[in-house]
Amino acid sequence: MNWDAIAAVGEMVGAAGVILSLLYVGFETRRNTKTARASLSNDALIQIALLNDMAISDPQLRNVFEKSGTPGTSVSEYNDEEWKVLVHFARALFFRIEGINTLYRQGLIEEDLWRVRMSMTAALLQFPIWEKYWEMDKTNAMYTPSFIAALESMNAADYAAPAFAAGPRS
Repeated sequence: MNWDAIAAVGEMVGAAGVILSLLYVGFETRRNTKTARASLSNDALIQIALLNDMAISDPQLRNVFEKSGTPGTSVSEYNDEEWKVLVHFARALFFRIEGINTLYRQGLIEEDLWRVRMSMTAALLQFPIWEKYWEMDKTNAMYTPSFIAALESMNAADYAAPAFAAGPRS
């Protein structure tokens, strides 16, 4: 029996085991990354859906939100309470969108999800009330400079301004 031959075969089997282990770890890592990305995308969508749920369940918030999307509506048409409601809702929305922007910048969510949400938010800024809110809060250190730059670089025309009014459209 040649011990050198046995040792060589053992080394080859060990090396093959290491290679197979590395391939398995790579496969599992890739699968876990896909799962994590899918989960993060789903969480981002759920966060936006929760805002819709909040607006549906609170008549005051719903009315303030719908009023904000009426063309030509100015800040002077809001009383103090309505303005406070809109500001808090806007912060909740914009913080969620900033979170989506951060996930995108880190390569954790897909570009199409990021682009749609950012364009949708940029389209809101076409309404005077939302523009007023944005001008106020972006200078209050509420949002990161990278989010402000990303949002303001979006082409709002890529996304139609949201429809606020209740009822069917023709």
